[in-house]
Amino acid sequence: VNIYSLDGTLIRTLTKADPNVSYLDWDLRNSAGLQIASGMYLMDVKAEGIGETVLRWFGALRPIDATQY
Repeated sequence: VNIYSLDGTLIRTLTKADPNVSYLDWDLRNSAGLQIASGMYLMDVKAEGIGETVLRWFGALRPIDATQY
């Protein structure tokens, strides 16, 4: 799974290592480990032997509350 911003910038690539698992978890961080911004993202999903599709995903993150630390 390749995750892109709307301007085409690659945000992160996720790969599935275990063939017995049917899902991928994304921690909503980019490839540098920083939280992504709220907004729309495109996901290019490729599955060997099955095919390829593009998904649109909108995510809204809760703002960090610095008073809770």
